[in-house]
Amino acid sequence: SGALLRRVPCDAAWWPRAMVRVPDMNGNGSDELALLGANRRNGLRAAQIRDSLTGASLGLVPFDPGYTPVKMLALPDLDGNGASELAVLERSTSIYVDGDVPAQAEVRDARTGLVLRRVDFTGFAHQEGKVDFAALADSNGNGSPELAVVGNQACCSSSALVAISDALTGAPLRQQFLPRPEYGARVSLAALP
Repeated sequence: SGALLRRVPCDAAWWPRAMVRVPDMNGNGSDELALLGANRRNGLRAAQIRDSLTGASLGLVPFDPGYTPVKMLALPDLDGNGASELAVLERSTSIYVDGDVPAQAEVRDARTGLVLRRVDFTGFAHQEGKVDFAALADSNGNGSPELAVVGNQACCSSSALVAISDALTGAPLRQQFLPRPEYGARVSLAALP
């Protein structure tokens, strides 16, 4: 019907950038919402966890202040505590060297906020918003999903780069070079079942 079911509030200073669904964490049978963003007052980069039924705050998961969050994914429980994990693709805010912008995926427990892994990705050109991120099915047999990043390659004008690493160990698994998209075009990545 298109009718509004409920509003889930955020702090007035919160500048949301992405949102993902997280399986129920507080036992009320309703999924939670993880709202990635930044606090305009203090610059804190974090995900607010909100109950989608009541709007109540269930926690705050902070991310590395030296990076700008680009996209967030929900991952299955990797540390065995019964809560999902949040993976955030982040671009470095530091000075660029030879056009290479360090990017990382920071994997944190959605319940405790503890860092489980930082997965480094290098070789991507600095183009804000022109990278994408997806979780792929386990391909190396350790039961953990893989993280894939796609973007324009820093060193070459003729190709784009897809880099795939294990979400649990952070180990790089493979890279795939693709024909470079039209200049200025956004690149996207989707995991197919």
